[in-house]
Amino acid sequence: MTRHPRCQLPAIPDHNPSKKSFFHFWLSFPVVSLAYAWYCFYVPSNSIAWADNDTAAQQKAVEADKPVILYFIGK
Repeated sequence: MTRHPRCQLPAIPDHNPSKKSFFHFWLSFPVVSLAYAWYCFYVPSNSIAWADNDTAAQQKAVEADKPVILYFIGK
């Protein structure tokens, strides 16, 4: 290694571009992976106000200032 003539510190070696890109890849990999995992497994809150009949559903919708969604199931 050559020394800098002025302050006698070791010279900074030239970085290999492929090593630098490899380093940036592994540095960004966990960040991207965690962001993707959060996106895939995100579950919105389950704050549904269930009602037994149409009148009660309309009343709850007016109180919450939200629309009514009808969900039909067959038996």
